Amino acid sequence: MLPARDGPPGSSLVRPTGFAELLRTPELLSLLLSGAAPAEQSRAREWSRAARDMFEQQRRSLVLRDERRLANRRERRSLEFLGTAAAGMLRHGCRPQKVELRLWRGPLEARRRCGASLLQAFENIRSSHPGSFRAPTCLALAAPLLNPFFARAIASAFPALDSLELMDPLSGTCEQGSIAEGLAMLLGGGPSGGSLLPQLETLGIPASDPSAATCVAALSGCARLRSLRISVSPEQPGVAEHLARLTQLAVLQLQVVGGAEEERRLLDTVCGALTGLQSLTLHSGLELPAATFAGMAALQELDVRCASLCADGLDGLASLSSLTSLAVLTLMPPFGWPLPPQLRTLLLHGSEQPIEMLAALRPPAGLACSIVLKAWAGLRVVRGRHTTHDGALLPTGEAALCGAIRVLVTSASRMSISSIYYDGYETDEETGAVEQVEWPLVLRPVAGTDGPGGRHHGSWLAALASPGLTELRLDNIGLSVDDVRSIIRCLPGLEILELDGHCDCTLYALPLLAAGLPRLRTLALCGGNWESRPDYHHGGGIAGSNLSEALSALSTLILDPRFTGVVLLSWNGAWVEGADHNVTALAQQLQGRLTRAGVDPTRVRVVRDLP
Repeated sequence: MLPARDGPPGSSLVRPTGFAELLRTPELLSLLLSGAAPAEQSRAREWSRAARDMFEQQRRSLVLRDERRLANRRERRSLEFLGTAAAGMLRHGCRPQKVELRLWRGPLEARRRCGASLLQAFENIRSSHPGSFRAPTCLALAAPLLNPFFARAIASAFPALDSLELMDPLSGTCEQGSIAEGLAMLLGGGPSGGSLLPQLETLGIPASDPSAATCVAALSGCARLRSLRISVSPEQPGVAEHLARLTQLAVLQLQVVGGAEEERRLLDTVCGALTGLQSLTLHSGLELPAATFAGMAALQELDVRCASLCADGLDGLASLSSLTSLAVLTLMPPFGWPLPPQLRTLLLHGSEQPIEMLAALRPPAGLACSIVLKAWAGLRVVRGRHTTHDGALLPTGEAALCGAIRVLVTSASRMSISSIYYDGYETDEETGAVEQVEWPLVLRPVAGTDGPGGRHHGSWLAALASPGLTELRLDNIGLSVDDVRSIIRCLPGLEILELDGHCDCTLYALPLLAAGLPRLRTLALCGGNWESRPDYHHGGGIAGSNLSEALSALSTLILDPRFTGVVLLSWNGAWVEGADHNVTALAQQLQGRLTRAGVDPTRVRVVRDLP
C-alpha cells in the first residue's frame, strides 16, 4: 500500500528517501507498480510526474522554503531534511544558477544550519568536480540568516557570486548587529578589509534601521557594483555621503524613510553626485522638481511612481526614454510643457489624472511616445470645474477633455483610455461632505443645447477615434442619437461598449449598433434609473416609463443577424425603487422573445455589477 499523505510537510523539496528515489526513476517505478492496484498506480505516477517537474524547475532556480508553522515534531524535523534533500538533488545533476533560501520559521540557529548544509553541499560538489562545476551566480536569502560565519560559507560556496539579495527588512529582526557585520564582511567593510565577493555587481539590501548604517558604509568596498536596491533613513550618519560615492552605479532603487526636508536634502546630494545613473527608481512621496535630476545626462529610466513630478524642465532630461510617475504637475493651460526629446514611455500611476494636466503635455514630435494611465485608464470630468452646476460642459472643460484625449490617442503606441466618467457630485473642500442630489446628473453638451438639432458630444467623441480602441466605458454621460452615430463613425472597431452609472442614452438608437459596430461582442447597460427619470427638456418633470422603450430597442438589436454579441443588464447604483425587479423582468421578457424567435436566450444576461 502506498503512503496516503500529500507530500513532505513544510518542504518544497522531495525528501531523499528510497521512495523519493523511485518517484524520480521511471524504470524502477514501473517495476514496483507492476502488481499494484490501478488507483495506486495512477496516484504514484502523478507523484512521479510532480517530482520530475519540480526537479527540472530546480535546475534553474533552487529554492529552500519552509513557510509552514512548525507545530509538531514531524514538521520540526522537516527543517533538518531540507539541506539533505537539496544535496541529493545536486548529486543527481541539479546545477542551478540561482539559489533562494526562504527559511522563515523555526529556531534561527536551526535555519542557519539548514542553509549552511546546502552551501557545504555546493562546496563539496565544486571540490569534487574542479573546472567543470559552475557555482550559482545569484543568491537570495532571508536576512536573519546572515552573520559572519554564514558570510564566509557563502563566499566559499559561491566565489563567483555577482548578485545578492537580502529579503525581509532588518528592522525588528533579531541580531541586527550580526547581520550588518556579516554583510560588511561580504562587501569589504569587515575587519579583514577586502571583499569576499569581488565580482558582485547587483545588490539588494533592506537597511532602513539606523543600526544598519554599517551596511551602507560597507558599500564602498564593492568596486564592481552596478545595481543597488536599498532603503535608508536620512538619520543614519553619513548615509547620503556614502551613497554619493558610488559613482560606478548604473541602476539605483532607493527608498528614503524619514521627514520630507531630510529626504529632499538626501535626494539632492545623491542625485547630484550619481550623474552616471542610467536607471533610477525612487520610492518617495514628495513633489519632485525636474531640476532634481537635471545633472543626470545618462538617465534613461526614471520611476517615481509614488511621487508627483513637476513638468517644468523635464525636456532637459535629454536621454530619458521611460518615465513613471504618480502624476505630472503642470501649470494650467494655455501653458504647455514639452516632455523629454527621447521619451518613449510615460506611465502615470495615480488613480486620477486631471484632464487639464494631460492636455498641457507636449510629447516629443516624431516619436512614438506611449502615455499610459496605469491605475485607472479613465478621464474624469468634474462638476463645477469642467461643467455648470446642472451638468452642461463648459467650453474650457470641453477643450480640456478634447486636449487630454488627443494627447493620449495621438502619442500612444497603444490606446490607454477605456473610460470617460462624469463626477456629478460637488464636494465641500473644507468638510469633505458630498452634496446630496435628488437625481443623478449626467454630462450634457456645451451650453446644454442637447436634443434634435442642438449641440452634442461629437467633439470629444471624434477625438477618441483610434484603431487601437476596442473597449469604451461611459459613466453618467447623456447620449443623443447623434452621439450614438458619432460612436459608430469614430470607433468602428469597438468590441465592448459599456454605458454605466446613469448614462441617459436614447434607447431607440441602440439598434443602429448592429450595422455600425460589426465587431461588437458585448453591450453592457445599467438600468438602475429605468422606469422614470427627470425630463430635462421640460423643467425637470418626470417622464413616463422607458422600460418598454428598452424592451423594443434591445429586441430589435439582438434579433438583427448582424449583431452576434451579448447584452449585459445591471442595476448598479439604482436610483429607482425596485430597479432590480425592473431589470430582471426586462431580461426575462427579452429572453422569452429570443426563445420564440429561435435565438439563444443566454445572449441576454443580468449581472449585479457591470465588469
